[in-house]
Amino acid sequence: MQIWEHSGSIWGYDLATADAIADGTQSPLFTSSQYDGTPLPVFNGQPLLDAGKALFGTEHLRRLPPAPGAHVICANKSVTVPYGQDDATCVWCYIAISICKDRDTMADLFIEDAGVGTFQSVDRLKHFLDQHRQAVVASIIACGQDQSVIYDRTYISYASTMIPPGHVGTALTVAPYVVLAKNAVPNLDFSKLFGMTLSEWEKAVGVSGCR
Repeated sequence: MQIWEHSGSIWGYDLATADAIADGTQSPLFTSSQYDGTPLPVFNGQPLLDAGKALFGTEHLRRLPPAPGAHVICANKSVTVPYGQDDATCVWCYIAISICKDRDTMADLFIEDAGVGTFQSVDRLKHFLDQHRQAVVASIIACGQDQSVIYDRTYISYASTMIPPGHVGTALTVAPYVVLAKNAVPNLDFSKLFGMTLSEWEKAVGVSGCR
């Protein structure tokens, strides 16, 4: 019952809060206006990505990954450039999470985006990606208007890679919905996760070395 009460909590935000979020040191990348005029501050989502890495580990240094063979429900979007498609030079993807103001009656929103580019340099690609954040946030605001939801804040990040000649390019963004491993819960007391920072959680469960 305790886990059911807290289902839907965000790792790194509600649970084991990322230190940069907990201490309030982050400044918004920019601020947009929602459909009713309420400002929507948009933050770099890297602290949340780091929190996911702290929980699951990496391919070469795993911590508490989902069980082998588990069917993990997720929200995702991807693109693939096949071998021989010469007009594509890069692939990219975004992930964003918007925290609603009224979390008792409204739902937070995940947004994923992915695409293919023809940019000839990393600098031009980065310029496009920085600007395209505005379009992703505009879609968040439109979703909020459709559902009559006002958001308190948004976290957004992107990843990209250039595609060398003779290679296949793939970009995948994914937000998994997981059941925490038992060893991820300090002293098997789930409520403690709500009062911890990520660094405190790492010490409590005795994991290190990924971040």
